[in-house]
Amino acid sequence: MVTIVRLYLYKNNFCDPQRNIGTAKMFEAAADLDAYLKFFVASMAVSGLNNWRAFVTNDNIDFEAVDHFVLMDEEYGLGINKDKVSEINLKDIKKDIDKVYSEANAKREAAKKAAQT
Repeated sequence: MVTIVRLYLYKNNFCDPQRNIGTAKMFEAAADLDAYLKFFVASMAVSGLNNWRAFVTNDNIDFEAVDHFVLMDEEYGLGINKDKVSEINLKDIKKDIDKVYSEANAKREAAKKAAQT
């Protein structure tokens, strides 16, 4: 059984992919979702992340219900599924990525110094 996960990226609290505002994607594996979010966050400055919010749902939740939840902060139309809409903290992902990048960069610089001597 494949569980489909939906990701909605809101830019300035709007998500309309047809007008190039925000992103809506479907993933069949959580690992693919994690990789996509890491790739999305990696090239962005922390100050740029202030404009973005990420929400993850399962396939049973309609976009209209998620959109209302984001814009109005109400669970209208979600009913018993109100716990199935989760906001992802993009800044936490950025902190993890930056830590890994800085460690790899330090190792590379140490290897360069060792090679020069």
